[in-house]
Amino acid sequence: MAKLQGRFSDGQDSRIPPLAVTGLTATDVGTNRPFLATANTTSAASAANTGGSVTLSWTVPSTSVAATSYDITTTPSTYTANVVAPATTYTFEGLASNVSYTFTITPKNSFGNGLTTTSSSTLSTTVPDIPTGATATAQVDSDKIDFTAPTNNGGKALTNFYVLGSDGTSGNTNSGSTYTVTIADTGGTSQYYNVYADNANGRSLASAATGTVTTIPPSFFSPPFFPPQFFSPPFFPPFFPPFFPPFFPPFFPPAFFSPPGFFSPPLFFNPPFFPPFFPPTFSRTCIDKNTLILTDSGYKKAYEIEVGDQLISLSIPELSTEQETIDSPFNWRSNSMDGLTTAITEVTAIYPDKKFDRIYFNDMVDSLFTFNHPVFVKRSGEYQILQASFVEENDLLIKINEDETISEILVESIHTDILDESNDVYNFSCEPYDWYFAGNILVHNKYLYTSYNF
Repeated sequence: MAKLQGRFSDGQDSRIPPLAVTGLTATDVGTNRPFLATANTTSAASAANTGGSVTLSWTVPSTSVAATSYDITTTPSTYTANVVAPATTYTFEGLASNVSYTFTITPKNSFGNGLTTTSSSTLSTTVPDIPTGATATAQVDSDKIDFTAPTNNGGKALTNFYVLGSDGTSGNTNSGSTYTVTIADTGGTSQYYNVYADNANGRSLASAATGTVTTIPPSFFSPPFFPPQFFSPPFFPPFFPPFFPPFFPPFFPPAFFSPPGFFSPPLFFNPPFFPPFFPPTFSRTCIDKNTLILTDSGYKKAYEIEVGDQLISLSIPELSTEQETIDSPFNWRSNSMDGLTTAITEVTAIYPDKKFDRIYFNDMVDSLFTFNHPVFVKRSGEYQILQASFVEENDLLIKINEDETISEILVESIHTDILDESNDVYNFSCEPYDWYFAGNILVHNKYLYTSYNF
């Protein structure tokens, strides 16, 4: 009789629903998931590879009869999933970005449904939404891109904004209440820009493109030729007045300000009109006061140099002192620097000045120049003299070593500044050679106005 009761009980147990699942966990899977504003409520198939994703896992109690499947629902609602036993995991997709979900699992078999189990709340995260309002404004040799951050960060903090131009130029920003990125570009070229937002999960889709802008090429009255403050004190005053009066009138001839007089030699560039009427601030190229100058007795800072000092120079067979006509330094080209020997050149005059602009190459902070100071450069196998602001990465500069041998420095980076306050700078007139070493770099001392071609 006892054995029959046991068998009856076993048979009864096999005819009941399964027990509720235990150990239910929900894990957000946000990496590289696309942003989705509204959840997909249609089906698992249509939700694949869209929106947020959460992986569920659970455990079946050892005392439970077997389930044949599990019904899974979400709050807020999406689609309903049915998972066939014995599986104990399921991944939901198509969830709305930056929305918290709970998940309810109901085990079932042919005899009915078991009790439900609900997970704790889990935030569904993705990449951010798209930045908006992107606009581009052309500037001198650069473009300024303004935009608005997306209102929905995808559930994780925004970490960066990436701006990409149609010509391949790019820039980044990761801070600020107003978002602006300035990207260097070539004057006269046209391009548009897209903006992307980043968070820990990845990068958003591209914003709507800005309008196409044409980068402004530098002009005579824009940096690096003139600092932004050139036409405000202290640049023109005291130069103007009292320098212009009494020069004009009657000193300037009637044709000075009408073509061809004003913009053609001899009136504009040659004495007596220019200089001395314009002081040296307008035209001289300069070296920062702390740049080291190589003399025959060692290095001295620029502000320590005196008239009569002997500077280390080079005898350059391809560039003789007889060639020193008004434009020759900037027109000189040579495929060879053979036969170089060290030489001495004497400081015959010193021109102190104040400038706002500063440039140096690589990490050579003891070699500071104004943008327009001429330096010797090797580019594409050809030696030439360029204004410092025209030097490009991968150019080679001429360097003197401690043993007075000559070598070349690869330009790997270029650093420019416009200072808030003017800085003391100097230019040196030397004879018989117009070139010397500043911060170990071979430089020339010609005035900037000699390189202008109007």
